[in-house]
Amino acid sequence: MKKVLALAALLLSMPTFAQNFRGLEWGQSIAEIREIEKNKNLDKTTETHTQGKYSWELDVFTFEDSFKSAGKFDVQYVLLDNKLIQGNYSKKIKKGELRNYKKMRKILEDKYGYPQGVYRSSSFFFDNGTEKSSAEEKLTWNLKDTQIDLVLNKNEMFEINYYTRKKELLNFIRDKGLEKEREQVKRMMKDSEFIKSKI
Repeated sequence: MKKVLALAALLLSMPTFAQNFRGLEWGQSIAEIREIEKNKNLDKTTETHTQGKYSWELDVFTFEDSFKSAGKFDVQYVLLDNKLIQGNYSKKIKKGELRNYKKMRKILEDKYGYPQGVYRSSSFFFDNGTEKSSAEEKLTWNLKDTQIDLVLNKNEMFEINYYTRKKELLNFIRDKGLEKEREQVKRMMKDSEFIKSKI
């Protein structure tokens, strides 16, 4: 309990837990992020995400950070075309840490009010006298420029996810997501014109 209280006090007193992720502005570049995270070793992976007709190539930069006595968290910056659009904290839940997750939920509710979005699917049980959870919960706060999700996963991990809500960046994300489809349409039109010219 002392650990989660220490984490909460630290996060709430720093830009880290502000409406934007770790005090950065949405849309900033990896060079600007590296300037802020000077002493961190950022591991880069590239991930492809698809949703219907949309497709994105995302650069994900991950490192481990410690919050004093609260222990270690994984931190992720997610960039699209070198623009920051998402940030994540994640932490594995060990024995007895379900109460810590609930405490973090209470702290977020105290800071931002009752969440605008609530999803719960719970199944709590006891194993040899120890509280376990196969619960799934997602709470969402919609702030001016940022959406914050607090997520408890069934795989015993909780996350705090930050997403941009800035209109110009949301338009940019939408347009980038359609690039591949537009390229395919152009290729199809060219192929069609080529076939017509040979008939």
